Amino acid sequence: MTVLVVEDQPEWQRVFLTILHDIGCPCDVVGSSAEAMAKLRQESFKLAIIDVRLTDWDPDDIGGLDLIDWLAENAAETRVIVVTAYADVEVARRSFKSGIVVDFFHKARFSHLEFVELVRQVVTSNL
Repeated sequence: MTVLVVEDQPEWQRVFLTILHDIGCPCDVVGSSAEAMAKLRQESFKLAIIDVRLTDWDPDDIGGLDLIDWLAENAAETRVIVVTAYADVEVARRSFKSGIVVDFFHKARFSHLEFVELVRQVVTSNL
């Protein structure tokens, strides 16, 4: 099943694309919440990897936390891994309240091995 990556920074898009490709996990990569919502309206995803601080330049776009809330209401079968460079306790707390977030990764302390293990666990289970 395809994974949706919602990340606005090209270097992190490449990181996630490479990791997912290396473990044989197909993925779609989008750079904004608007693109993510359009994709999610067209197809189902087992997993979404979402940067909570998207720098959307379109004033109609919503941020990563609001996208998670939208997902919880409109695609509750999708599990979410949150990634961010600007994490704080309140961001983590709010993201987990959605009920669809399975983990939270800070980019500065990103663990490739932990990330791969978690992705494999989510895509092969009924979480």
